[in-house]
Amino acid sequence: MARMDIVSAFRLLILHPDEFVLFGFRFQDNFYFQKALPMGCSAACALFEKFSCFLEWLVRFQSHKESIEHYLDDFLLAGEARSGECLHLMNNFRTICSDIGVPLAEEKTLGPTCIMTFLGLEIDTLEMVIRIPQDKLTEVKGKLELTIKKRKITLRDLQSLVGSLNFCAKAIPSVRAFNRRFCDAMCGIQRSNHFIRVTLGMKEDIKTWLTFLENFNGTLAFGESEWLSNSKIHLFTDSAGNPDLGCGVYFSGRWAYFQWPSSWGKH
Repeated sequence: MARMDIVSAFRLLILHPDEFVLFGFRFQDNFYFQKALPMGCSAACALFEKFSCFLEWLVRFQSHKESIEHYLDDFLLAGEARSGECLHLMNNFRTICSDIGVPLAEEKTLGPTCIMTFLGLEIDTLEMVIRIPQDKLTEVKGKLELTIKKRKITLRDLQSLVGSLNFCAKAIPSVRAFNRRFCDAMCGIQRSNHFIRVTLGMKEDIKTWLTFLENFNGTLAFGESEWLSNSKIHLFTDSAGNPDLGCGVYFSGRWAYFQWPSSWGKH
């Protein structure tokens, strides 16, 4: 894999002279106006996305490779191990950008490599998993451990916590459901400095999140390009809610059984 980034992305798009009047101001008898697309423009992302899509298509066309994706100005390139495809894509991308005048942030260029961070998540093609980087993991754990000690939390801080948890949920399977109580607690509240009670249920969800972050980070495997039905691979599961029972799985002639912990029958 490799990662390449465009410098001053939005500023590459030049405004039409007829639009200058919409992007200027007067100060001390002088007129100042933008000649390139500013970041604060509400349409800036959508306009630049069109250019990014064109650039991605051009690299695919010139390199005859399909393994390139982008998110605005961040480009992810990939190729089979020891094939040279990734390096070929990088060189092709760099040449095209040079030819059409698109500057690259060489200090942000990374690869070819098997492990790297892209859009805040660590991609590991050796283990074929996605995980949360250690610094981000430490930050989110700190927020959770601070919140569980509180009786009340402001709407602003709870929104920040939920935003971080939603991000982490991309790398930890099935954990997003434990955000439900947090989201319900924020419903109908408008002032960011309003205090929200941290209920026992919310604290139980925080404990669950801490468990997931500790034990299940880096277990989300890459999805298969072709999904097979359970009847085709002979995979079946079932469970029973009675605390004296448990769950079982059957896979191609093999089976396993797990009995619910005795402590679960007390809840």
